[in-house]
Order: sequence, then C-alpha cells, then structure tokens
Amino acid sequence: MASPFPGMDPYLEDSLWREVHTYLMTAIANDLNARLPEAYRATVEQATYIATTGIGTPDVIILGDSSEPKAQVTGVLASVVAPVQVEVPEPEEVIERWLEVRQIATNQVITSIEILSPTNKVDPRGREQYERKRNRVLASRTHLVEIDLIRSGKPFPILYMPASRYRILISRSSTRPGAQLYPFNLPHPIPAIPVPLLSEDEELLLDLQTILNTIYDQGRYRLAIDYSQVPPPPVLTQEEQDWMRQILESGR
Repeated sequence: MASPFPGMDPYLEDSLWREVHTYLMTAIANDLNARLPEAYRATVEQATYIATTGIGTPDVIILGDSSEPKAQVTGVLASVVAPVQVEVPEPEEVIERWLEVRQIATNQVITSIEILSPTNKVDPRGREQYERKRNRVLASRTHLVEIDLIRSGKPFPILYMPASRYRILISRSSTRPGAQLYPFNLPHPIPAIPVPLLSEDEELLLDLQTILNTIYDQGRYRLAIDYSQVPPPPVLTQEEQDWMRQILESGR
C-alpha cells in the first residue's frame, strides 16, 4: 500500500522513525552495492553512546496544598517544605548508524552518507557529537551526503540556506566550501541525488523517493499509521494543513 503523500510522509517522523531510519540505511546500501563500480563497497557503520531522556523542565505534581496543617516544631523556627513529584532524566543507550562508501583496495572512506534522526539533530548531546563528527568530515577529503527528512530540530549550519522543511546537502571535498543543497517541502517529491565518488569515476544517482516508497509498502506503514490524527510536531502551517487534508481526503 502506497503512502498518500508524494514525498516525505510526516507521520513517519515520530515513533516510527527509528525503524524507518534502519530500513533506509540497509536499502540505500543494497541499492548502491548493486550499482557501484567494483572498486567500491557501501557499508553500514554504527556507534553507541549514552544519552538522557526527559531533558528540560519535568512535569511537576504538588503533593498536598497550602490548606493542609503544618507540622509544629517546639523551640525551633522551622519551615516544612512539602515534597513534589519530579522525574530524573534516565540514561538511554543510543545507536547511531550511517553509511560509508569505501575504496576496497585502500579501505579509504570516499563518501559518508548521513540520515539525520532526532537523536543527533534534536537531542543536545547527540547533536553535539554529530556536529563534531560532521566538522571532521568537512575538514577531510571525504565527501559528505547529509539527508535531513525530519522537520523537528534546528538545521545544521549551512550558509545562504533557504527556508525549507527538508533538505539534502551534497558536499564534495574538491569543491568546499561550495556545496549543493536540495531544499524541499511537504508537497514535493524527495529529489534524486548524486553520490560523489573519486574524480575518475562517474557519480551515482540515488533515487530516495523510490527507496522510501518501497520501505513504506513493505513495512505496511499504511496499516500502522492513523491518518485521522494530527502529524507529529512541529505544527504545520495553515497552508500545509489544508494541502494535507486534501491529500488524505483524495486517498480515501
């Protein structure tokens, strides 16, 4: 069953994203390995770190109220403070995955392909770690393909970047600081993008939209998503809401 949306499905961006992210990694690696010259191979890499959930102001429930009698302490000037219910951020193991296109003979990383997720775009610690890694890649001879298919979180630094809900950055080591940016919004299909290799080899065209459509169908997400509910945050503009309503009603 196909997604009702022509491009990115905003309903995939919340609780389903970790699963979709994993499927995307594997599908892109398989697609590239079927077409890469024999000098290369695409691999899925991963790193693990500990992050905390619930960062920010926790929900607070006051136990009791000011009308309750206060305890009496004889001979001592004391103030009795009623306890409040709070939450402590819990440590959580986070696994970050990314793709690397390597030259087989040297094992050199030619291209790093990143698909952003809330854990490295929104979570403060994950974002800091990813930004350090991103800077290392940008300072190296490795090409960077950065795919941002989630609306939440602040985009990573790109000069002269137009406003958009989604974006894909192609940063070739030979042309930095110049790079190509593919900005797009909800009504737009995800653009096909080039995957740069060594200068003597032709770049591959990666059809992300077809890959995502296949994942959506095989994962049976049409059955898992309740499209009668509002999509996950951030809140859509009125124009986006009107467009989305028309899309969903036309697909019934």
